[in-house]
Amino acid sequence: DNSDYYLFKILRAHILPLTNCAFNKQGDKFITGSYDRTCKIWRTDSGEELMTLEGHRNVVYAIAFNNPWGNKIITGSFGALSHVFIALSPRW
Repeated sequence: DNSDYYLFKILRAHILPLTNCAFNKQGDKFITGSYDRTCKIWRTDSGEELMTLEGHRNVVYAIAFNNPWGNKIITGSFGALSHVFIALSPRW
């Protein structure tokens, strides 16, 4: 039933289409993957982009936080590579 939900924000996330999205366990941040070969980290409450993670040469088609801690993000691409990003600060 649509009356249980409302549109909170529309984000112009990437320059090319998204492939996926994932929330961290707390729900205060989420990540998006895209055909533009990047993964972005966002604040859920404000929609602020916190960081862009780069390094893939092909489409980022898989993303995940290491819940419940949320200090690592893993990405996978069509280039048969996986990248693990580790937070060096509490920014994300």
